[in-house]
Amino acid sequence: MRTLQGALALVAVITVAAPSLAFEISPKKYGDNLKEELHLCEPTRTEEYIQYQEEKLPRQFPGVEVFTITEDWRSQDLESTNFPLSKPVILKNPVTGQTVGVFDRNYNKAFRVASFFGRNGIRVRLETIKEGAFGRRMTTGSESIQAFGIKNKDGYIIVNGCDGVFAVNKQIADALANYQLVNGKAFVLLSNDGSTGLRINEIGPETVKAWKTIYSDWNPATDGRKKQAIN
Repeated sequence: MRTLQGALALVAVITVAAPSLAFEISPKKYGDNLKEELHLCEPTRTEEYIQYQEEKLPRQFPGVEVFTITEDWRSQDLESTNFPLSKPVILKNPVTGQTVGVFDRNYNKAFRVASFFGRNGIRVRLETIKEGAFGRRMTTGSESIQAFGIKNKDGYIIVNGCDGVFAVNKQIADALANYQLVNGKAFVLLSNDGSTGLRINEIGPETVKAWKTIYSDWNPATDGRKKQAIN
């Protein structure tokens, strides 16, 4: 019995003492010098209250379909087939305001990556899949995406985010608006928490066309989510 207790104690010590090598080489999170970003999942954040302004469209988007959110997230799933893929849409949220964006999906037998490229924010969700009885596939887990990358004229740009949510700035908007297909395909880079780095995720070419509508005239004077800490 003592031998078993000693072995368990040794395992516990090793587990606590050994660092996570995968985490050490994954993209660095925002530090204290960028607290103005106010990431909600930052463990060291000091902001107790955050004031956001409602999102507003900077101009008209003729011909873009409008969807009004009328139910909560458990009923009106923004990633369901009710919302068109790879084409610009305008979302009217009764709380946060209006934005224009495009939904994209990359599904196969092992994983699902669902993404929304909005005017002021990008959301990405990764789920792992396994095949069950009678050929049915089921979700086995959801992983938090912590970094997003996109190629631009100078190479590629990486933005660190929070639980799959990434803020859009001028550099990201320009990279998306001017994206050029590579051998007829489009890719972004993603890194989930604990992974060993950034990995390629394919994006639909029609989504790339939608990026030009959404981001071509992005202006920091009128775009970007406006927020501030409240004492």
